[in-house]
Amino acid sequence: MNLSRSIHDELSEDLLEISYQFDSIIGRDEISNQSRGQIRTIQFEITSLVEKLRHEILNRVGTEGIVFSIEIRAQISLIKKLTQALESTPETQRLLVTLAEILAFPLSYLTGEKLGMRDTYDLTKREKEVLKILPRGLTAKAMASELFLTEATVKTHLAAIYRKLGVANRTQAIAVGLDSKLLTF
Repeated sequence: MNLSRSIHDELSEDLLEISYQFDSIIGRDEISNQSRGQIRTIQFEITSLVEKLRHEILNRVGTEGIVFSIEIRAQISLIKKLTQALESTPETQRLLVTLAEILAFPLSYLTGEKLGMRDTYDLTKREKEVLKILPRGLTAKAMASELFLTEATVKTHLAAIYRKLGVANRTQAIAVGLDSKLLTF
């Protein structure tokens, strides 16, 4: 439960930060009225997602192993589609890239195609070991010390894990790992 809460909280914080940064762009003269409308729609959907994340974690009962409900996954997919339709300007490009990284969950994860099904993702034994200690929030150096590896080797394993799971960061790797039962609470 605490791990799921921390994933929800981290995602919420990242999304709110992006929304605030979009606020600073909306008032600029370089932004067209069409882009302003699109940005406001994206901000509305981000706010809706944050509310759903908070509501879900407060009302979580009997859903061990599932990090995000289908409703939240659908909301993430919607935001991804809206950002793809946004007219890209130098002002918005950086934020769009950051938002894409935050929401870079694999499509199969968002659509629920593998929901609750065990998928090995062809991780090696060592990659599974690294994935299992990932939720503890250790640095690569601390993980290396614990697993008797070099820091560079741990970073290589992390890159392979992210690639195989189709994610962009630690939080997403943990979410997909929990959902596919590679990790347990």
